[in-house]
Amino acid sequence: PLDTLKVVVQTTTTTTTQSPPSLLSVARQMYHSQYGWKSFFRGLSLPLALKSVEQCVAFGIKGTVQKSLEGQNIDAKYKAGLSGAVAGAGTALLLTPVYLVKVQLQATSVLPGAVSLSGPMQAIRTTVSKLGFMGLYTSGVPTF
Repeated sequence: PLDTLKVVVQTTTTTTTQSPPSLLSVARQMYHSQYGWKSFFRGLSLPLALKSVEQCVAFGIKGTVQKSLEGQNIDAKYKAGLSGAVAGAGTALLLTPVYLVKVQLQATSVLPGAVSLSGPMQAIRTTVSKLGFMGLYTSGVPTF
């Protein structure tokens, strides 16, 4: 719920010219939205469901890169750093769309004029129909 509050405060601040709203006023606004108390948890189902997949992918990539570097004349710290960086890039490719959907669902719960999204699949379909497949990677470059 605190992450949702943070996202709503940040998006409200950047989409309006008024001063940043307080957390309490945003919490009240979210509670009185069409989703009620559920608005504090919008967008979290997909990241929670994929958390174990994220860990498996990250450690799988890291292990694969470390094994491929065995026998190379490279210091162990550099091997660990390189394998971690490659694993981070791989998980970023997987998770950028997930976090985009999460933020879309969180922000649309209270932003005036925002398209109401019923869930993660509708958010994905809407993004792909408007921006194409690569639209799922909007703002993903800073992740790398």
